[in-house]
Amino acid sequence: MRLTKHHGLGNDFLVALESVNGPLHVGPATARLLCDRHRGIGADGLVMGRSSTEAVVAMELLNADGSRAEISGNGLRCLVHAVARANGWGEGEMLVQTDAGPRHAVFRPGDRSDTLVVDCEMGVATVEEVEVPAQAGASRAWRVDVGNPHLVLLVDDLSDISPSEEGAALQRLLAGGVNVEWVVPAKDGVDLVVYERGVGPTLACGSGAVAAVAALWRGGAFSPKRSTGPISVRMPGGRARVSVDADSGMLTLSGPSVFVGTVEIEDEFLAVASS
Repeated sequence: MRLTKHHGLGNDFLVALESVNGPLHVGPATARLLCDRHRGIGADGLVMGRSSTEAVVAMELLNADGSRAEISGNGLRCLVHAVARANGWGEGEMLVQTDAGPRHAVFRPGDRSDTLVVDCEMGVATVEEVEVPAQAGASRAWRVDVGNPHLVLLVDDLSDISPSEEGAALQRLLAGGVNVEWVVPAKDGVDLVVYERGVGPTLACGSGAVAAVAALWRGGAFSPKRSTGPISVRMPGGRARVSVDADSGMLTLSGPSVFVGTVEIEDEFLAVASS
């Protein structure tokens, strides 16, 4: 199997394309092995780019623990980057089919040869303000669906947050788990830390950035305009930008994908996952 490794603001993914490898028969055990940072290559998730009759490529995402996720904003950008590299495309657009539905992406060169900047339409969010969980220490809370589930918590200071400790308990509040984001709005954007379902604390979360902006916008932290954004979302791994169309509610995520390298995995190594 030939894989490429990419990261979006430090949120890293292994990408395997059927257009390169042929049909991929990869299950949770293989994903866990490949994503293991000590016994495998190491990543927050494994993305498979499958053949599609409805789009340029279909995205299947397995988290580092082997669980399947509906979508990932950073993972989507990394998949677009991998497909573009495989086809020799420096800029353009493509439709990607995901478990959360089709997503349209526009890509262009970044400021380095290993970087692609990708703008992804992430759909329209469903936002519901909910009672703040007792253990959260937040002033407001929202459940947000952007194709995958999120719990967005408004706090005063991110330095008081320990995502690894608090996130593990909070993400079990919903059946199947939930991504948890702690946010602090600022004049020039939003500060965010995250605990990702199926992974744990990560340096960035694209869908989490989108969910946070959707929650704060609906909650009145951002003045509704005809087109709101781009709003800078600062995470430990760097900044992404999120725009909101006030008429349609469409959310667009913009950020980089960085190509790290190509890895070839021997069948003997893959056999370990099924042994």
